[in-house]
Amino acid sequence: MKRLILFLFLSAYGLLYAMDIKSTLKVYTKLFSVLVPKKQIVHVYVDDPVYRNIFARAENIAFAKDIGDADFVLVTDANILGQYRKWKQTHPLSSAILFATKYSLLEANKDVVGALYWRKGRPQLLFLSPRLKAHHIRLPDELSNYAVTSL
Repeated sequence: MKRLILFLFLSAYGLLYAMDIKSTLKVYTKLFSVLVPKKQIVHVYVDDPVYRNIFARAENIAFAKDIGDADFVLVTDANILGQYRKWKQTHPLSSAILFATKYSLLEANKDVVGALYWRKGRPQLLFLSPRLKAHHIRLPDELSNYAVTSL
């Protein structure tokens, strides 16, 4: 009986994990189409193995080897912000779009246009309008409710 309960629990957890991967990928695919609309294949710089695993399942996403080759930089920790700042010093006309996975990372750098993060067990999506304007990005109506003018 204990084995059956354990098996059912692990099966349910595996199913929820697979659904979470699918839903996360669906949200990011939508974000990529909005934030980088003219690209068939979006080059994403992401250092985090969890997100690499999620994005590896998408047909329209290719991994950039470094920040300079990326259309979209997923900021998962302060280390990536440091890499970006260092790269930006020698390439001030960068067109890469930075997007964070934590609210604190959105606050930490004025180049990060938005964030998808979790708060109290729920996903939160947030864009900063002035930063979107700086990148000439206009959100579709379905995402405009997630834009704010300041933090």
